Amino acid sequence: MKFSQLVEVTKGQWINQSEDLEVDHLIFDSRLSNGLPNEIFIALKGNQVNGQQFIPELISKGVRAFIVEEPVNIQHEVNLCLVDNSLKAFQKLGAYKRQLFQGKVIAITGSNGKTIIKEWLHTILSAKYSCTKSPKSYNSQIGVPFSLWLLQNNTELGIIEAGISQPSEMSRLEELIHPEIGVFTNIGSAHGENFDSIDEKLAEKAKLFAHSQMVICHSKDPRIISQLEKLNGPKVISWGFRKSDQYRFSHKDNLVNIDSSFQGSFTFHLRSDRIIYLENICHIIVVALELGLKQNEIQTGLDLINFEELRLSLKRGVRGNYLIDDTYNNDLEGLKLALEFMEQQRLQEQRVLIISDLVQSKLEQEEIKQLATIVQHKSLEQIIVIGNQLKNAFEKIPLTLHHYESTNELIQSGLLNQYDNKLILVKGSRKFHFESIIQLLAQKTHKTRLEIDLNAIIHNLKEHKQLLDKDTKVMVMIKAFAYGAGSLELARLLEYQKVDYFAVAYVDEAVELRNNGIKSPIMVMNASIEDAKTLMQFDLEPEIYSCEQLLAYIDIYSSTPNSLPCHIIVNTGMNRLGFEPEESDRLIQIIEDNPAINVKSIFTHLASADEQEHDHFTELQIRNFEHFAHQLTQALHIKPLLHCLNSSGIVRFSWHQKDMVRLGIGLHGVSSKQEFSRKLKFPAQLKSTISQIREIQAGETIGYGRKAKALKRMKVATVAIGYADGYHRLFGNSKAFMMLNGFKAYTIGNVCMDMTMLDITNIEAKVGDDVIVFGHKPSILDLAQWSGTIPYEILTNVSGRVQRIFHSD
Repeated sequence: MKFSQLVEVTKGQWINQSEDLEVDHLIFDSRLSNGLPNEIFIALKGNQVNGQQFIPELISKGVRAFIVEEPVNIQHEVNLCLVDNSLKAFQKLGAYKRQLFQGKVIAITGSNGKTIIKEWLHTILSAKYSCTKSPKSYNSQIGVPFSLWLLQNNTELGIIEAGISQPSEMSRLEELIHPEIGVFTNIGSAHGENFDSIDEKLAEKAKLFAHSQMVICHSKDPRIISQLEKLNGPKVISWGFRKSDQYRFSHKDNLVNIDSSFQGSFTFHLRSDRIIYLENICHIIVVALELGLKQNEIQTGLDLINFEELRLSLKRGVRGNYLIDDTYNNDLEGLKLALEFMEQQRLQEQRVLIISDLVQSKLEQEEIKQLATIVQHKSLEQIIVIGNQLKNAFEKIPLTLHHYESTNELIQSGLLNQYDNKLILVKGSRKFHFESIIQLLAQKTHKTRLEIDLNAIIHNLKEHKQLLDKDTKVMVMIKAFAYGAGSLELARLLEYQKVDYFAVAYVDEAVELRNNGIKSPIMVMNASIEDAKTLMQFDLEPEIYSCEQLLAYIDIYSSTPNSLPCHIIVNTGMNRLGFEPEESDRLIQIIEDNPAINVKSIFTHLASADEQEHDHFTELQIRNFEHFAHQLTQALHIKPLLHCLNSSGIVRFSWHQKDMVRLGIGLHGVSSKQEFSRKLKFPAQLKSTISQIREIQAGETIGYGRKAKALKRMKVATVAIGYADGYHRLFGNSKAFMMLNGFKAYTIGNVCMDMTMLDITNIEAKVGDDVIVFGHKPSILDLAQWSGTIPYEILTNVSGRVQRIFHSD
């Protein structure tokens, strides 16, 4: 599309005219720019950020086309399209691409399962059709037009997610997507806070299919079928496990059987017998049959599905390497997103891309050339290509290229054993068995792992920012291994999200961040005098809590050319660390006598901002803090940052946000305000696996101390987690449960150091099955309640021997 045509479609004004460029790539996040001349940046305007502020940076990268809401004074030859509303202009572009599209669009909505069904549909339907799908979980008012923009002339099927969180949103998405085929996954409580009832939300979601030809749904929820039938348009095709269903399913172990009066009978083999996947698979098979795929074509697609992992993940590897595992998804757009994720993770300076042929993408030569250009701009050191689809184009890139015909040939070469301290992106089609590469390079840890959803971290950050003025800075607490989640990985993510400050407890935590490339300001809360030289060497800022401590630092710093950047803490009632209010005169005198002191901030800790019964005390603390800060700033004629609010304070006392706030446990999905907590997500999910299952006869006992006794014949699973991993002994003897294949499995007997036993008498399970120790259900709030503690302790108790895996949709 020429820029002039884009101006016409958006009904904008072409100002600051330059060459009428061809624009192919839309970007709405400046950090994802490749600096290519055919990119156009849509400067979206939000509550916190105006995209127009990033235009100078993008121009320096090489971007030459922009959509803006306000005139911009730019002394460069660039194209600007001035519109009334940049989001609506974005949506007009998506709608335009949809109108040009000659294929069919499948739209997916529901409360859960949208992304999984989209990914698996793409895998299966690609056996017969050329398909384009929404990237990641792009299903919002912004994500949908971006997804539609990706539809190409040679695409036969578009698979688009649609999600809503507010009333009246779906009608606009329906106008954009206008799907011929719909999939309604289910209806539940997700994003329900803005709807009066489930029925209201269901009716809103159903609007997506107002003009569809057919909609596929599960017959188990008659409310969905009833709402779809009210549309008086699409043919409603239901499936289920009853004789009356249009598609009747039955299953046993790894086999799924289907009987349909108008399609016939089929049997499919699945690579997993985990019941939690069955509903998604049934949706997909019905869609495939309705689109004319034959049994062997569907089976080929099912064989390609990776049931074990559906998200891009970051893992620590051997010899100081980090791995980005993106072996579940092998389409072109997914590769671009994986490369963008790699750009965010500045974990190692040297980066390697291992890639196979993209067998599910029918790539044109021009697309392969564009891909090679993008790869060239991604600061890679080496590329390993398996197969021949990309070889010729990648050979033209001025990077070290290794080519192999097969994955086994790469492994046998010994090249991977030579890699140290590298960031390695592994991106391959299932037929190339790249899981063997991951197994070779990943750290060998025991089966318990803490999985961190990076998208949930970003979501929680943004939810808290919504409560702040746009100029209020955010300091993120990443002490104690970032509350157990992984300080280095979270620091990199949050630095990319442009948080303003980090805070750690001890200087060695800060040194690790600096040694791994974190450049943001870091406050050290418990630095000692012995740390002074380290503070100077690594540009760290200590918290100062007494005159004696300050004088000791001055004595050391005065013999160097360094100034002393510091954060003054005042004790207003926490009675932990801090200057007493009556010490202000002496503190002022010390600072006046030592001009090398650079007061970065003045702050206090609130003792009970999370408890309503102590609100009067909290307000008193804040008033005392304000008085102390006023005395210092007026006497010294300085303007340091003032901050007093922690996570609870942000939510409950946002009007006292001052210049900066400190975000800690709120980032991990915990809030003291119930209505706000519903907006947050739990990023951490602790998982383990079943090591053994045994039959226990009536009268036998289980575990240390014989604390549990079987009253009848029962089935017991031993899980690879114990109190050495952070799972309290208090959770034993039925005081807690884990989730196993969708069911609650209660503990039985005492928790051991490395193992825990579960009663699974009425649950279908096998050795190797995953159990969820905490996540959405049970949550860290549940575990805290069961053990009489606080969520902080549950998170920080997760042992360092537990592997951390970081996911991004």
